[in-house]
Amino acid sequence: MYLIIYIFRYLDLLYLYTGLASSIVKVLHLIVALAIVLLMRYSPASSSYDADLDTFPRLALILPCLVLAIFLNRVKLIIEICHSFSVYLEVVALIPQFVLLYKRQVYELWVLLLTVLMGSERLLQTVSVLTDWQESVRDDPYSVLADLVHAMVFVVGLSVLLWQRLQVRKSQGLNESGAPLPNFDEVWDASKFKFEDQEANRK
Repeated sequence: MYLIIYIFRYLDLLYLYTGLASSIVKVLHLIVALAIVLLMRYSPASSSYDADLDTFPRLALILPCLVLAIFLNRVKLIIEICHSFSVYLEVVALIPQFVLLYKRQVYELWVLLLTVLMGSERLLQTVSVLTDWQESVRDDPYSVLADLVHAMVFVVGLSVLLWQRLQVRKSQGLNESGAPLPNFDEVWDASKFKFEDQEANRK
């Protein structure tokens, strides 16, 4: 989803030159987003991906963001609608990741750190917006609202994951031997066991 976000956000690269530094930053954003997609798809880290748990419907996030972008934007231009769409989509882009990690319960620490880094960039933008609140609202009130909603989604999602991780650690701490915990719901099959007739052996 982040690749979609940056593609729609930087469509102005096709027709508008705003300076060398700005163009380089935009291209780097696209390259990094594409690299993340390729790494998660084809690198050894892809073995940790569980498609059975990643069932959150992306269209449930994309379509509402597209509708909002059509009606809530500064100027009724296609390029502005695309930019607004990328802004709104970034607000909810981490929700599928949060849901996936919540379902998995047990995952590597680097996965959580990557999730934090993915949301931190927009969170830092929110902090910069708060430093000059009045001017930001005057320039683009919809973007400011999106920043605040993103901050709420990020903080709530991360808090839930950290709380769950703490609970999992506590439950694992009860098993000090390190052996796997017994499954009390397992149904025992007597045919798997071999019983000896001690009376027959004595004869």
